Amino acid sequence: MSQPFLSRTSDYKRGLAWFYGLMALCLLLLLTWGAKTTSLDAGMAFLDWPFSNGSINPPGWIHKADQNSEHGHRLLGATLGLLAIVLVVWTHRREGRGWVRRLTRILLLMVILQGFMGGARVKFDILNLELTSNLLAQAFAVFHALGAQVTLCLLTTLIWANSRYWFRPDPEAYRPSDWRVKEAAVIAVLLCFGMVFIGAVVRHGSIGLALPTFPHASLNPDGSPGSWIPRPEQWNWAVAVNFLHRLGAVLTASTVCWLFWVSRRSTLWLWLKPVVSVALAVVFLQFSLGIWTVLSGIKAVPATLHTLGGAFLLATCWSVVLLSQRFGKAR
Repeated sequence: MSQPFLSRTSDYKRGLAWFYGLMALCLLLLLTWGAKTTSLDAGMAFLDWPFSNGSINPPGWIHKADQNSEHGHRLLGATLGLLAIVLVVWTHRREGRGWVRRLTRILLLMVILQGFMGGARVKFDILNLELTSNLLAQAFAVFHALGAQVTLCLLTTLIWANSRYWFRPDPEAYRPSDWRVKEAAVIAVLLCFGMVFIGAVVRHGSIGLALPTFPHASLNPDGSPGSWIPRPEQWNWAVAVNFLHRLGAVLTASTVCWLFWVSRRSTLWLWLKPVVSVALAVVFLQFSLGIWTVLSGIKAVPATLHTLGGAFLLATCWSVVLLSQRFGKAR
């Protein structure tokens, strides 16, 4: 007997799956515009919020690089919010899995919270409060960056849960769980999130050139490459954060390599191979983008790509956690 059109079911729904794809595209554009805004130092292109110069369509914003980045970011954020509202209504009408319905509500709340944190970054800037320090606005900017990654992981979860891939295997074909894969994937996610946090501090604190050389952390008086560790007289807060970011990059890359190795030897390899292989490729691409960013003097293009690479790596490692949990059930 056929199900009523608006009944809740727990199977694959092509319409919802495509809608999640649309949301993923919108979030990708939002992250790109946000990264570009930070790279161009255009976060205060407009001193007001939620409007831009008192309007939702300020004159000339398309043709000015800083205003295009900031206002475009705001418009994309509003678009994602509207899509999230549609998603909640649609999912609650059609989705039989309670945990999926709850995740859509959490996603909508995160999108709303992100909007307010972005607005707080503007409202509490020294240009609006006439303060001598911009620390409060920078803190909101860092939290805004971290919130974007949480939003990305929530949407990634929902995309996988509504994909054909999620429903493909027969339950009896699931392989026994492999704790090593889950452990490596969780550690990789935590390291990626930590790297995003440190990277946000570097970017929003404008301290990316505290260590302007790579791989050496200093130059000798004659201009030749110095040591890979900052000299004692170099150390300060900015140098410490940058050096920690470099060490974290090495540790993250090593962990992703470990994740690939244990996945390759796991009974889950058939299900994890595509995602783990992408994670391995992305981590080396991300490492290269980080080097390019430093050597370019933090130009907008490499800095933006490096930010996007970090988000994509986090989403990929989080996908391994999800899929190992989904397909790693005991017979």
